[in-house]
Amino acid sequence: PANMKAPLDQSDLLEHSLNDAVFSDLVSMIKQKNKGAIPLLLLKAKAGDAFAQTFLGVYYEDGWSEAPDAKAACYWYRRAAEGGVSSARLMVANRALKTPDCFSPRATVMQAYTWVQLAMMSKDRDIKASASALLAEIKASQK
Repeated sequence: PANMKAPLDQSDLLEHSLNDAVFSDLVSMIKQKNKGAIPLLLLKAKAGDAFAQTFLGVYYEDGWSEAPDAKAACYWYRRAAEGGVSSARLMVANRALKTPDCFSPRATVMQAYTWVQLAMMSKDRDIKASASALLAEIKASQK
């Protein structure tokens, strides 16, 4: 990544929700998979809200209202990862290793390694554990 941001974890998402009433309402709508959340989610994501970008990636990956779109999901996860979201960094690392053609240009193992290292900076135990396991997988793939 050209510009590394500090890790953003679940506690940061909770704080973000507390400080932004619109985002808090948006999270409630997302949990219900309410399609009405998508236009606002897209606005916030395009404005640079890294958590909104993560949720938009999930929207495209799961295909809440239409067929899943892996390339769009990867695009938004990558933006969120660049914004510092630790879970998005782990998602990007995983996809860079396992579905590199999801990215344009195609992801490399070195990119997967970089993103997993960034994910390991997380304060979240589960993310750190998953990142550690993925790092071992990356190293094993290089032998």
